[in-house]
Amino acid sequence: MPEPSTTPSILASLPPELRTAIQSQLAAGEDITSYSDTDLNGRMQFRPEWLFLTSQRLLTARSEAAGHSAWKVEAWPLAAELVLRATESQGVGALELTLPDRRLALWRYTSDRAPSIQRFV
Repeated sequence: MPEPSTTPSILASLPPELRTAIQSQLAAGEDITSYSDTDLNGRMQFRPEWLFLTSQRLLTARSEAAGHSAWKVEAWPLAAELVLRATESQGVGALELTLPDRRLALWRYTSDRAPSIQRFV
């Protein structure tokens, strides 16, 4: 008997606009297996970004508007050569998604988010 999907309970815990943005990106049968959030953007400003590991991809959602009413979602298909690595120094962390020859994405977070990021990785 297949495991029940955790996707409905994960989606239920998200803010409504984010839930809608992520639901619209999920393919039929694609389940969210893990998620976390970061709290700094690339300019080291406090802005949330969410990461979702699914059965097929890594999805990220970044707030595009004040009040977090619009979200931009990006996706990377899961592949054996993808590496997701977290490092921390002086209260700030970096989560890096790479291929052997290049960086695909970089997210920043404060030490507050470190335990969640470590579980995610």
